[in-house]
Amino acid sequence: RERQSNSPRPCPSSPRRPRPLERSMAWITTASFNPSSLTGPYIAGGAAASPRSSAYPDWVLLRKTARIWAFRNATTAEGHTAEGRAVEVSFWLVDPPGVSYFSVHCPGLQEDDFSGEPQVVCAEAAFVLFRVRFSFPSERRISTHHFVYTARGAAGAPSLQLLPEPPGVEAVKSHQLGLLPRGGERYAVAFLDRNWTARGDAWQWQFDAYVFSSETCSWSKKEATPHCCVPMRPPSRSRSEQARWAGLISHAALLSSATCSTSVLS
Repeated sequence: RERQSNSPRPCPSSPRRPRPLERSMAWITTASFNPSSLTGPYIAGGAAASPRSSAYPDWVLLRKTARIWAFRNATTAEGHTAEGRAVEVSFWLVDPPGVSYFSVHCPGLQEDDFSGEPQVVCAEAAFVLFRVRFSFPSERRISTHHFVYTARGAAGAPSLQLLPEPPGVEAVKSHQLGLLPRGGERYAVAFLDRNWTARGDAWQWQFDAYVFSSETCSWSKKEATPHCCVPMRPPSRSRSEQARWAGLISHAALLSSATCSTSVLS
């Protein structure tokens, strides 16, 4: 008769933890679309969509990063960078909880010519603000371009507007931009710039609010005085600080609208 071993039995192997999703797959944001504006003939995956009274729901879960390919549909809009490079964007929408996505195509460029995937900055109503970055290894530089996509409305086809750089600002970071619908096909983009300046015997942050109007296609500028409760430093990645910083951007946009010939809010 075999003697039983006093050594502890090995524990059954625990199931492997699932590998975390790639960062580009985990970033999902909620965007609102006008159902009658995005009546494309295709749905995500390229299958033909059956006719129905409402082509898409009032809102979708939109993948934050784009796919780079040349497929087109009824949502496709075309634009150009400041250097004249053509940019095409299309949206591929499905009912929630399915994840919709958008695609970007630049004729003559390959995927390696992009510096990372194009990325949604923010979206509201029939507008999507997104970023495209191109890589120039031989010149050791990366060029960043921001566009605002407007879904098709009463005026006709969808449109794509290049967002010009604010005058006097070296570089605009995507997370500093805020999108404000103004009714119809009008919108404004708010951006808050800050500089460490001397005032009297003290140094402090000076905040300048920039607002881009889709009607004038130009930026306006106004010095903004933030509320005392807003931290005087760049926001961390915590949700609370990001929320306070977003509130400051909105406050700055409202201040600017008071003196602009066309107000930010209709």
